[in-house]
Amino acid sequence: NANLKHWYKFPNGFTSDECDKIVMSFKNQALTQARIDDIKVGGMVHEHFRKSKVFWITKVKQNNWIYSRILNLVAEANDKFFHFDITDISEDLQFTKYDVGDKYAWHLDVGGEDVQTIRKLSVVVQLSDPCEYEGGELQFGQSCDEIEVADKNKGCTVIFPSYMRHRATEVTKGTRYCLVIWISGPHFR
Repeated sequence: NANLKHWYKFPNGFTSDECDKIVMSFKNQALTQARIDDIKVGGMVHEHFRKSKVFWITKVKQNNWIYSRILNLVAEANDKFFHFDITDISEDLQFTKYDVGDKYAWHLDVGGEDVQTIRKLSVVVQLSDPCEYEGGELQFGQSCDEIEVADKNKGCTVIFPSYMRHRATEVTKGTRYCLVIWISGPHFR
């Protein structure tokens, strides 16, 4: 499958009003400094590598519409593009705030809740209008010569294999908000 090294986008996965509703609902919550949850670094804060603030949106009734929308988009993208054996969302939805100077260096999202499942697809929903911030690009690339930049339009939803190398470049002006979630499934065969 040639699509296994590419990303898929829904230019209007969420409407502008829906993005505003999400931001207004969570931007004043008790955001915490993002961590790197990797056994090698012990789930610590490493601001030289990842600097942003996050809030974990739990699967409760008032948030079901967000989870349902993402699952529907993932199902469509997976049917048309990836054809992965996926099961469900096994982790809470991450609301992320990037202020000036915040970034997330090159990384992979591979990992999982337990030995039976792993992250297979990653989802990023752009919640901010691109005129509200500078920098903060979601980029993909195998090398410095092969960098692709994802759409920054408000509501754009980008879905990609969790093993793809990606980063969020440093925000140089304003604030960028986004949602991030991972879709799990059995190990690749």
